Amino acid sequence: MTNAAGQRLIMSAPTASRSEVIDEMEDAWDQAGYSYPSALAAGGAPTIRDFASIVYDEAVAEGVSPRAGLRAGHEGDGLAALRR
Repeated sequence: MTNAAGQRLIMSAPTASRSEVIDEMEDAWDQAGYSYPSALAAGGAPTIRDFASIVYDEAVAEGVSPRAGLRAGHEGDGLAALRR
């Protein structure tokens, strides 16, 4: 979703289904070639798909576009902490 100036909106409803967005998140992680940190299992996310599901659900609950959150994580390398 974009505004009149063509900028992507961060605060917006999802523009694709939950499964499509989660698939995109999982694919992006897999394509990056990183292994999934087992330490995240203790927090309730034993797989990247579980983690992506949590990210999606939390973003939607807060009114944030899940895709915007995914882009921010990649562009700013906010996912670097997961690779440690």
